[in-house]
Amino acid sequence: DLNHFRNLNGAFSGSLAEIASFSAHPQDRNVMMAGMGAFGTAATSDGSNSWAQVLDGEGDANAIDSTNPENWYATSAAPVSINLCTQGTACDKAAFGSPVIGNAQVGNDGYGLTGIAPWILDPQNTANMIIGTCRVWRGPAANGSVWNANNAISQPLDNIDNAFCNGNAQIRSIAASGSPADASGAAENIYAGMAGTVDGGATVAGHIYSASVSGQTGVLPAWTDLTSSQVLNSPQTAFNTGGFDISSIDVDPHDSTGKTIYVTLQGFVAGGGSELYRSLDGGANWIAISANLPTAPANSIVVDPNNANTVYVALDTGVYVTQNINLCTDSSQNCWSAFGTGLPEAPVMQLQAFNSLSTSLLRAATYGRGIWEIPLLTSGVSTTMASLTPSALTFASQQVNTLSGAQPVTVKNTGTAMLTISSITISENFAEQDNCSQPVAPGASCSVQASFAPTMTGPLQGVLTVYANVAAGQLTATLAGTGLAAGNIVLLPGSLSFGSSLIGQSTPARNITISNTGGVNVSLQPPTASGDFQITANTCGVSLAPNTGCTVSVVFTPTAAGGRAGVFSITDDEGTQTVQLSGNGQAAATALLSGTSLNFSQPQIVGTRSAPQQITLTNNGDVSLTDIAISVSGDFTAQNNCGAYLIGHASCPISVVFVPSTVGLESGVLTVATVLGSQAVTLSGTGEAPLSGISALPAALNFGSQGLNTTSSAQEIVLTNSSSSSLSGLTFAVNGNFAISGGSCAQGETLNAQSSCNLMLTFTPAQTGALNGSLSVSSANLSSPLGVSLAGTGEDFQLIVNGSSSAVIVPGQTATYTLQAIPVTGSEGMLTLGCAGAPQGAVCAINPGTLPLASGVTGFATVTVTTAASTSAVSGSRWKALGITVAALLPCAFFGIRKRRLLLRTWLACILAFVLLSPVACGVHATGGGSTAPPGPGGSSSVYTLTITASVPGLQKTVPLTLTVQ
Repeated sequence: DLNHFRNLNGAFSGSLAEIASFSAHPQDRNVMMAGMGAFGTAATSDGSNSWAQVLDGEGDANAIDSTNPENWYATSAAPVSINLCTQGTACDKAAFGSPVIGNAQVGNDGYGLTGIAPWILDPQNTANMIIGTCRVWRGPAANGSVWNANNAISQPLDNIDNAFCNGNAQIRSIAASGSPADASGAAENIYAGMAGTVDGGATVAGHIYSASVSGQTGVLPAWTDLTSSQVLNSPQTAFNTGGFDISSIDVDPHDSTGKTIYVTLQGFVAGGGSELYRSLDGGANWIAISANLPTAPANSIVVDPNNANTVYVALDTGVYVTQNINLCTDSSQNCWSAFGTGLPEAPVMQLQAFNSLSTSLLRAATYGRGIWEIPLLTSGVSTTMASLTPSALTFASQQVNTLSGAQPVTVKNTGTAMLTISSITISENFAEQDNCSQPVAPGASCSVQASFAPTMTGPLQGVLTVYANVAAGQLTATLAGTGLAAGNIVLLPGSLSFGSSLIGQSTPARNITISNTGGVNVSLQPPTASGDFQITANTCGVSLAPNTGCTVSVVFTPTAAGGRAGVFSITDDEGTQTVQLSGNGQAAATALLSGTSLNFSQPQIVGTRSAPQQITLTNNGDVSLTDIAISVSGDFTAQNNCGAYLIGHASCPISVVFVPSTVGLESGVLTVATVLGSQAVTLSGTGEAPLSGISALPAALNFGSQGLNTTSSAQEIVLTNSSSSSLSGLTFAVNGNFAISGGSCAQGETLNAQSSCNLMLTFTPAQTGALNGSLSVSSANLSSPLGVSLAGTGEDFQLIVNGSSSAVIVPGQTATYTLQAIPVTGSEGMLTLGCAGAPQGAVCAINPGTLPLASGVTGFATVTVTTAASTSAVSGSRWKALGITVAALLPCAFFGIRKRRLLLRTWLACILAFVLLSPVACGVHATGGGSTAPPGPGGSSSVYTLTITASVPGLQKTVPLTLTVQ
């Protein structure tokens, strides 16, 4: 269900504790590790939601190394005690061993800490760990013995030189930019968020710091306090004035500069402040993005790995999402929407996005109610490739408060799917206008016109960002220009943004002031405004006296959706002065339903719930559809999965279920009300009297072990209708790795009273480990489906030779080889071994002949080949046999003394004896199983290929061994 969170709790013994932190295997979605407060750290690896405790203690921060997934790290105690296990999914309390990073590694800073020190594996080099005490440390994650004072990459961030962090402000959250693909020695941006006023923040409670850190050791980088940076869209309210905990920092992985960051505050922010901030320049400026979020502590934030414009945030009140983060800068916008259904009513403490070639998931850890997952909004969305040409623009020097000519940037779809551009943004001091609001077909392109509009003097840089369904989520082009001093005629402001407005609706007027800072009168021409901007008032005359000014009022009335740009111009004696104008046109919200009726055509037993049917509500507009409410009449129930509003360009399902209370036809009405009015959906269904009496034999099937991606032998289920009425419209559904392969029961047919039919089922495991499924048998007049549980175990392994795969011996000697069987994670069964191809008369033995398969356990077996006796021994036996032959033929020499009638009989006996005995005497023998090499100086050699087999049901693997007998 794309709109419903799935519970991953399973047998989670610590489900009543806070899930302080959790991590996922980079390739396997079923492998996870979670820190559960006093319950320690637990892990799951079999896909069955079954959790096992792998480490005692505090159970806080943990990590699975993305570069080497066999390395698992977990906190075992406060303040600094980090354990390592190098056995991957086989990790347990014994395998974790003693801590590798402790208080000694961080200069005994732990003596002054009141909680657990946060840490992460360095995203630029996962062999390193970054730890926050009252200062920041970085060093080898797996080897604390090499740590020393040089591993500190900051002084105490509050600049108070206390010993062991005693009384210093404590770090609450850590984040860093970069990836393993970065060039060696490249600097990374590291961010540290401080604890709040009540949690050890001391003199810098709720501050956030950053530094650009290289691989150089022993040199402390410069750390910058970002807390005093301006909040661009709320200049009256500073950043985190309440001094709340910096609960999380997320570095946008789509921004290669590492300067797009998101920050959450863990507190009830009041007075116009925000619990959520964004920065596009590494914290030099902040942008409040809480918009319509409820006032509640924010605990975690994560950017969608497939789309930089989609962001998820965890609050004490649940999980929220926006598909256009740029709209959230406007506090009047309903840009955030509650995400998914089914979460427990508990604070959500941490989010993590899991992305692989086949799966894109968002995971949420709650306080006391376990871990949950749901597909990302971008899961299953087709991506394409695109380019920006050119990827860098340089503008000629331009006077402050004037607008340059436009330079084009072409956005080309170079992939095979439609390119959908969700938004285009450009940095301050630059302007853009585009025709990219419609999807771009493969091979086609659209154009962005970029201009330079400096508001200050000196070299200025910026970025043009195109958000789209490409692999990285966005495309960027760099911008550069130099601002020159303004002339005597000064226009303020140098650029004017009108925000968002519905198509056809005018914004309130904004004023532009024209001032004469010179010493003589200046003639003025009538001002003009281009694009979707209109002049509504003008106090300027035909001239402007020295040291005076006048005002022109401008409104924005968008004629189309998307970014709209224009220019205010006024010509004077010195030339033409301009002001950049911008606004965002928004299409009105829509409330489109996917249908006007729902018919539950399958008769439903009275008192039972039908399968749900859905009506989809779609908002094709740019603004949110508000005041959504649903009601239903008759024996129908409905679930509103949309919430009270639906953000622009989004859809949501309304699920309807039929629960008849009487036999016969029933009807009802689903009413969907929004701010745009009410719409009705007619509902109909048929109630049917209850019927029972079907059974299955056996009631459950276990297929045992089966090789990965192979199909088992069929097993039989017999269905019996023991009632007095026929069961019509039989339907069968199988889930999991099981399938119906035949049988006398057929879909849609009738099973008569007091009769039976059978189904044949097979098992084809698509992954290793214990796998479960079910067979569901339904009928049009069956009160409830009949369920049959199905089980089996998927098996896979590697068979390799441990050591040499060849041996050279002489006859009568024994050759020995060692085999190694490595089970794939989750495999549990028995492996049967066999040997073929040994020389004639030789014995090939494997000890043991079977090996148990168990996750994380490597099995070993010994192959011995014992050959026949040597050539000299055979020669001795040949002489003995020759003697026997001569003795047997001796009577033939005296045949002449016998009677003539015995002559023929005697000769025949002698010939027969010679034929039978001479091969033995002459050394004739049979060989096989190998090829004989040409004789060499020391004789001849025979080379044999032994085939060693290892098998589980449905799957056999082989390795060759070479035996040379000289």
